[in-house]
Amino acid sequence: MSTTDTHPPEVFELAASVAHSLNNVIAVLYAASSHLESAGNPRSLERGSRAVADACGSALCLSAALSLFALPPVGMLSIPSDGQVLHPDDIARISETLETATRIKPSLHDLDDKPVKTTLDRDTLQSFLLCAAAVLRRAAGRDAQLHCDVRRSNDSSGTAGRLEFELYCEGSVAVDSKRASRDPCELALAYAVTHLPVMDARMERSRPENIRFSVDFTG
Repeated sequence: MSTTDTHPPEVFELAASVAHSLNNVIAVLYAASSHLESAGNPRSLERGSRAVADACGSALCLSAALSLFALPPVGMLSIPSDGQVLHPDDIARISETLETATRIKPSLHDLDDKPVKTTLDRDTLQSFLLCAAAVLRRAAGRDAQLHCDVRRSNDSSGTAGRLEFELYCEGSVAVDSKRASRDPCELALAYAVTHLPVMDARMERSRPENIRFSVDFTG
């Protein structure tokens, strides 16, 4: 059996993409260390701190991508019948992590202090949102203003509904051009999007500058 028989092409693309991303993180950390060696210079300290923050954000997104790739095949996916609890603190932590990793500005709307039940646990939900935010950041550019509106949407009876996240950029974003390779977050979303119907969740990108992610409440 040849190597190509045991590993599908997507595995090679993922390995190359992860290696490239890790090299970028390492390069940024080396740059940060050189700035911090001149800690007596305020500008060097500022640049070093910014570089460390950028590297940490990239590492968070890479971890999220690998977490999505760790999801079992759709046919083997196990969803708790009674749902998984998301507390207000969980949503706040997800929002803070998004801002830390991608410099997206979160805004919470129509949320109360009661926990909700969804098919997604906090870590999986965060991984989807981090990857989506990273894809939008890459398309919009480093200096673009990104936002994430989080809201609870109920149906007319008030007994069900969903948790919605709208990620968007101020202004327009150019349609993605063909690249020689996709980054880990793009690859992870392409893989994990097939899991969403089983998870009672959905993601859409009707416009280049807008990504919507939502997950239904289970009760």
